[in-house]
Amino acid sequence: MRQPNVYTVPWGTTLAQAVALAGGPTDRGMMDRVRMERGTGVQTIDLTQPNAESGRVQVRSGDQIVVGRRREVMRDVVAPSSSIVAALASIITIFVQLSR
Repeated sequence: MRQPNVYTVPWGTTLAQAVALAGGPTDRGMMDRVRMERGTGVQTIDLTQPNAESGRVQVRSGDQIVVGRRREVMRDVVAPSSSIVAALASIITIFVQLSR
């Protein structure tokens, strides 16, 4: 969700409406994998179907809604790894310069 937070919603608010109130999904959000945690139970709901009954599930006090996100190798793996490699290269360069 674009604006994750704790929200107070009116009675009768549906799961789809609650996601919309939080700014909707991000560009990486997977609306077919929306998890609703209620008490000790977890339910995965597909909100991509416009007539789906599951999108009409009403939110209750204490429910937690989590929208899954797509993984992107470049953003999730390569970019952080390159930062670590660059930092290590900088440290090695400093040691080489100090040893001369």
